[in-house]
Amino acid sequence: MTELERKCQRVGVEDWETLGDIVSRHLKISISTPRDAQRILKKRLGAEVIRKLVRCSQNHRSEQVYCGILACIRNITADSMLAQEIYKQNLQDFVFRCLDRPRDSKIRRMSILALLDLVSRLPELRPSLELTIKAFPVLVNAISDHLIPETQNDSDMLCAILSTLQGSFSRLSTYETITHRIISADVIETFRIPSLAKMLVDLLDDSKFSLPLAWTSLQLISVSLSWTPYYDSRAIRSIPNIKGVTLFVALTFTSSVSLRCIGFLGLLNHRSREYSRDCQEVRFCTPQLVLSIHPIAGPEEMMRSPNKELRDEPAASNEEKLEYYDLMAKIFNDTLQKTRHAIPPPDWYGDAMRVVEFALHGPRCNDESYNFPSERIFRSSRFCEPEEVIHMIRALKDHGKNPEAGILNLSLNFYGIGAMVHDEDDPAETRAAYLVSRFEVDKGLARWPNHCFFYYAMIKGQSGSNYLDWAAQGLQCSDCTPYLEGQIHYEKSLNLFSMGVRQVSSFLDEPRWWSKGVSALKQAEESISRALVCLEPGCAQERMMIVLRFMTNLLTASAPNLDDIYCEESKEALATLRAKKFAEHSELRAAVGDLIRFRSKASQDWSSLISKTEKLEHVLAEAQKVRNFKEDDVWDPSGLQPSSSGLDRTGRIYNADLPRCAWCERASMGLKLCTRCGKAKYCDKTCQQFHWKEAHKKECRSPEDLGVEGSSSRLEVSASLILVWNLPLAIVDV
Repeated sequence: MTELERKCQRVGVEDWETLGDIVSRHLKISISTPRDAQRILKKRLGAEVIRKLVRCSQNHRSEQVYCGILACIRNITADSMLAQEIYKQNLQDFVFRCLDRPRDSKIRRMSILALLDLVSRLPELRPSLELTIKAFPVLVNAISDHLIPETQNDSDMLCAILSTLQGSFSRLSTYETITHRIISADVIETFRIPSLAKMLVDLLDDSKFSLPLAWTSLQLISVSLSWTPYYDSRAIRSIPNIKGVTLFVALTFTSSVSLRCIGFLGLLNHRSREYSRDCQEVRFCTPQLVLSIHPIAGPEEMMRSPNKELRDEPAASNEEKLEYYDLMAKIFNDTLQKTRHAIPPPDWYGDAMRVVEFALHGPRCNDESYNFPSERIFRSSRFCEPEEVIHMIRALKDHGKNPEAGILNLSLNFYGIGAMVHDEDDPAETRAAYLVSRFEVDKGLARWPNHCFFYYAMIKGQSGSNYLDWAAQGLQCSDCTPYLEGQIHYEKSLNLFSMGVRQVSSFLDEPRWWSKGVSALKQAEESISRALVCLEPGCAQERMMIVLRFMTNLLTASAPNLDDIYCEESKEALATLRAKKFAEHSELRAAVGDLIRFRSKASQDWSSLISKTEKLEHVLAEAQKVRNFKEDDVWDPSGLQPSSSGLDRTGRIYNADLPRCAWCERASMGLKLCTRCGKAKYCDKTCQQFHWKEAHKKECRSPEDLGVEGSSSRLEVSASLILVWNLPLAIVDV
């Protein structure tokens, strides 16, 4: 027995902190207070601290020593920057080894808590994703353990596991963007998502789980359940008596806007194709809206700046962009020249102009709004082939109609992508076609910034607040036709609704999103009303707006009512869209159909849950806040997302108020300070850039600008390093 093992043997296994102190003193790596963390970061001792813990874990076999090491790991993870070093030296492997203990083992509980801390706190996304994938089966097993009667009283531990689970679901949605590949089917199979979905439903079924209903667990379970069909389409289908579907419907009956949005998002995911078979860029209520939380650039930003070096460079000037577009145009024209000597039919130009007229002025009758009128435009029931599109573009260019060539190209591209989605083509091919269309939109706007169609093309099928500006600019164009005005309001309404549902549902990831999401839903109501004025009565888009009006009203109303006139009109609109085989947004229409169809069964299956939910203090408070909603209101989710950090601990570093990044809110003593205002602190350049664009640009003021001499916060920082980024400010170490 080693000296360290003898010291630890005198202490009970349950006294984690004392064991942690013994191990840290033995290794001479004090890590108990924020000042310790600051010293380690400032002297760059993090790697040495972790190396000592790694060697200690390899040289001892005592459970007490293991508990002490786990306690040290938990102390280190309180600082997100120090937590990175754990992953770099694979100390997390020790945590996984400790998990291989009986269910009732004290060290197993401690190792689960250490794992939850690690999964939640690693700041770098790629290591965090790898750890999340490895830890996910452990989380599922831990939830399974809590369905056993003898463990059901440990509600704090269950909530900490659920909190990590819902954060893991959100984080995994960034996997494809970060790694440029999807999570393999074999890996997803290890997640046991169908089993997980059933367990989550059972946790809310009072006939199977005995704990009293709490707002925290209700939120976490609902959000996690809404993610399950996104990753595995069997998740909700495999639950007996369609109780997964009826639970989602039941959530839309509550007085909580966030629960309503979560329930409807669950129905949308259930009715959409699962992650591995879908193109995320064209998915309604796409999870890619969560990318900015983490924060990372979305696919369009990555397309425009294909590598990190380019992203770090100043934005290209308009002249540089036009030179790039000229090069791409030359390549395209070279392709056209290859077909110049082909023998075309006599009316390529006429076909092309009919497409352009349809794109700018709309269908001649309502039936044409449901399905593209190939028979009238191309004199054939089939859609045109790619080489025929090239002939039509060349014909327009030969007549000096260059903007019209761009309009034709984009219009037919949109219909082609829609057909690929409807036919469930290869997601990679759909994504490639999507990115090509986005490049063409960029090129069109750069070339012809006064043409309304290209602004409409920019917002078509998109979600995000930045697209609202494009919509406003398009409506101001002098060539905006009545048809394009209606289409812009139509796309704007879908954008606002999609953004609102996703943001309100995700506010556990980002509290600021609750206000933004509710605001988006309120704006959607106004936009839908405007769209219904502009759109031709009876056309497909007008029918879709009637369905969306019903859903928006249901999500934001003081009391949800499925018996009002909007519901009846929505049922009629859904029947018309189905009868005329309208292909767009089928998942949205199917989700609304489920909500209407299963409302009676949901009320029966979940009457107890609905009744208990309505009595929860947070539900009543949220409903009141929505009724009195004002722009920029923030729904404070204090206590809604419990962390594992406070479990089995009594004080010091994990209870200290460590500085937090102004963007991602991770805690660390190594954050860097904005040198202009002396207030905002950041993990790194990426967090600073995202916060600058989002809010800090408007609020950042130097003490001199405010008429204040000096800044008190400067007295609290250690300015050992200055990094100047492509922003009008610098940062220093905190």
